Amino acid sequence: PRVVVAVGLALGMVFLPESPRYLMRKAGVNRMQGAVNEQAMATLHWLRHGAKLDYVEVEYAEIMDEVAEEERVGQASWSEFLSGFALRLLAVGVAAQFLQQLCGINAFMYYGPAMFKMAGLDGFTIQVVLSSVNFIMTIPAVVLV
Repeated sequence: PRVVVAVGLALGMVFLPESPRYLMRKAGVNRMQGAVNEQAMATLHWLRHGAKLDYVEVEYAEIMDEVAEEERVGQASWSEFLSGFALRLLAVGVAAQFLQQLCGINAFMYYGPAMFKMAGLDGFTIQVVLSSVNFIMTIPAVVLV
């Protein structure tokens, strides 16, 4: 079943056009200042399913400005990502993911009904209660964190 989905996605990608941003970057903004990349414009118009040409031209100009800014700023390096504030954010994210796995909620949610059934309680009811509490307590967790 999963293989069928993967094969379907892979085959579908063959028929998709390149993105307008990719086409603009490939052509190079510096070489086409003032000139319109016809292929990028046609792809953008196709992606917007026949939207008004004015809107497509505005979006095209925005993408072109972003690509020009990216070329002006240059390529980011791994050392930029792995230093300063970005490194702290990465460490917090990795630690949060790691500690979530160690807290045991996944095992409890999976084996909870069987454990409570062995204790003489209705496993389904307990599972509904546990899932509800888990869902409801997600809201304050998102707000507080």
